Amino acid sequence: MDQPFPEARRHLHLVADLLGAVRLPAGAHRRLPGLDLPTDLLVLRHRPDGQSSRSQDFEHTTTIHVDDRDVEINTYFENNIGQVLGTVGADPLAWGPAAVTVSSTPDRLDRDLAEGLRNITAHGLRTGLAYAPDAIRPGPQEPSVADLIRQRDSQAAATPPRPHPRHIHRRTGLDR
Repeated sequence: MDQPFPEARRHLHLVADLLGAVRLPAGAHRRLPGLDLPTDLLVLRHRPDGQSSRSQDFEHTTTIHVDDRDVEINTYFENNIGQVLGTVGADPLAWGPAAVTVSSTPDRLDRDLAEGLRNITAHGLRTGLAYAPDAIRPGPQEPSVADLIRQRDSQAAATPPRPHPRHIHRRTGLDR
């Protein structure tokens, strides 16, 4: 989310609204190789065709000064610093400019993540971007999975199962 090139975020924004995001601290996935950086968890809602965007800004980045360095941070996290689960710092990279890092104590991660996800849910409800079942959406409705299963089961019950050919021969006394 902090890369200065917004093409991927712009593509997401064309088709979805960002309900919110949570930035996990560096090392949250430390047991997996190569995943020692902060991890962003984005919660998006697919935008129906023709509906205008009601998304929070997540396309752009801004520069902040932290740990005596300038780093790029996504404007969403700058405006919603409570969604960053730890302390923001600068991680100097040997091959380029410093990047944002997040440090935290592992014993708080589960509570902080739960609170961050509650914040996203509350925002979605406040802005009318929460999930709405098909029953209250206008327009033609596709059958639900439950409807398809009920339909299949009712058709299966109406036609008795055909016996396997091997069983037919046994009843007639013919062996194969």
